[in-house]
Amino acid sequence: MMYYALKSALLLTLLYGGFATLLSRETFHRFNRLLLLAVVLLSLLLPAVHLTTEKPSPIVLEQYWEDHTAYYSITTTDNTVTQEDLNISGAPSAEALPPTPTPEMSNFLRQKDFWNAIYIIGVVVALLRFVWRSVMLARSLRGGMRLDDGQGNTIIVKGGDFPPFSFMHNIVISVNDYEHHRQPILTHEQAHARLGHSWDLVLLEVVQVIQWFNPFAWMLGRELKSIHEYEADEAVINQGIDAKQYQQLLVIKAVGNRLQPFANTLNRGSLKQRINMMQQQKSNRWRMLRAAFVIPVATLALAAFATPEATSENLTQTVAQDDDKADGMVLVEYKAHDKWGKGYRDYYRVHLPQGVWVENNGASHIEEQCFTYAFDNTQNAKVNNKAIMMLNGVPFDQNSLPKLKSSELKKIEIKLGERATVDVRGQSKNITVQGKQTTVNLITTPVTIPAGIEGNVPRVQTLLLPGKGELYIKNGKAEPGDWMHCSITDWEPTSYGYSVRNEFEKSKTKPGFKCYIYASTETQQKDISRAEALMRELGITNYEVVRGLPKKHYTDSELRQWAQAQKAKGTAYSRLFDAMAPNHMDCADVRRQWHIVKAVYGK
Repeated sequence: MMYYALKSALLLTLLYGGFATLLSRETFHRFNRLLLLAVVLLSLLLPAVHLTTEKPSPIVLEQYWEDHTAYYSITTTDNTVTQEDLNISGAPSAEALPPTPTPEMSNFLRQKDFWNAIYIIGVVVALLRFVWRSVMLARSLRGGMRLDDGQGNTIIVKGGDFPPFSFMHNIVISVNDYEHHRQPILTHEQAHARLGHSWDLVLLEVVQVIQWFNPFAWMLGRELKSIHEYEADEAVINQGIDAKQYQQLLVIKAVGNRLQPFANTLNRGSLKQRINMMQQQKSNRWRMLRAAFVIPVATLALAAFATPEATSENLTQTVAQDDDKADGMVLVEYKAHDKWGKGYRDYYRVHLPQGVWVENNGASHIEEQCFTYAFDNTQNAKVNNKAIMMLNGVPFDQNSLPKLKSSELKKIEIKLGERATVDVRGQSKNITVQGKQTTVNLITTPVTIPAGIEGNVPRVQTLLLPGKGELYIKNGKAEPGDWMHCSITDWEPTSYGYSVRNEFEKSKTKPGFKCYIYASTETQQKDISRAEALMRELGITNYEVVRGLPKKHYTDSELRQWAQAQKAKGTAYSRLFDAMAPNHMDCADVRRQWHIVKAVYGK
């Protein structure tokens, strides 16, 4: 809903900005009113239109969120992860193991949930405001003497001193106004009823509830209500009522009276503007052609809000595949100048089915999670990476990709890669390994997997409770007191439906699976009890709780001194993360304070 509201607000802002610049001072009020209504309707309808395009569109708000929530990484054989690879501003992340989200993803999801909550609160407040105004309007229409004006309207004459107003076909007027100013006031309000201005106000309420945060939605509302008054004023003058006497009546009614907020009121709008509009010379009707600006803006919006079509030629936003989906995917594809982290690269994507044998720079495992591997093949002035691709030992390139399904792959061999990456949820993640090129051999002939090679679904996992309700996880048994080589996760499902429960979906089914629960000296008992309740909920009986593990908070000065000492010892920046982990620093503190270390190293 928030994505829709943002797109709707952006479109309304552009369209209303064009109207305010080109047409707001013209005197063809009926045309301007219809144009503003078209602006409102287009801003509500176009963002809901789902078009697909073969190439990513320049503005796709949903894709923005996915781009920032799709970062996953995989442990390398030498555990060397650089700041560039992590692609996170401020600090290197804790080690992330698939399918665990990195701290960036988890923090971004929390921020997204926060802004979603703020938006929903705003919508609720706007709805309550609408309900309150509706109740006040309904109360204003009660009582009084009711008369038929012969034009299908009900005139409600009431005692008291208030400005006359109308809603739908109900005209409310005071006894004094009915006796002394009946003709101009009724003519004015009858014009509101005849032209259906109340329906415009209802539509405005809808868009202002959806776009309560958009000041241009409220500015458009004021503009449209002013046009309503211009139209009604014009109807009064066209009935032969003296313009000067009518303007004097407006001045009288503009002083000291409370407006009915959700209705058409005689004294609404800027009195000066209304009088000037009555006296202004009629605009040249050829100026209506300026409204053509709506066409390119609407067309651009449709193109900008289009989503990339998921085809075998364009799979830049593929999520981790289920077994049956992975079997139907192409084995390998090539992406030229495509999204890679926060930049663009040329790369091969290889979709792995379940059960394939993976040999990656000496490490070996059986694929159990249907990952997608990406291999950088970018050669330009800044980057010189090359992926040598082979099928059963025979080289191929982007112009001769094998036309095979993912299910036909039996083994993949990866050797001496400079940038071998794993793509879990549609977004690649750089991981440093040695060498300047990556050789990838895809084997489709039958292979015999040696005994002892295990799958990449972990048989041991560690839940870490650093304190303050935070929850981390590590695939494998964590080092006691290491709060950095882990990933942040969530107790309850986020707006994406992801929580710590997803971490155990496959691992808990493995024979002999065990979970360790590590609690720091700052962890409260309620967090430990919550973790134990989670184990019972998931049916995990083999778990062990370890309490009282050390945790250290550094002051900025202490962290700066530590970094200076590491630099003096010649410690490479890429090794600082591993160097700090045994000191019991929390990864939340790392993310908050790592800029100090970066400054010492000139990063």
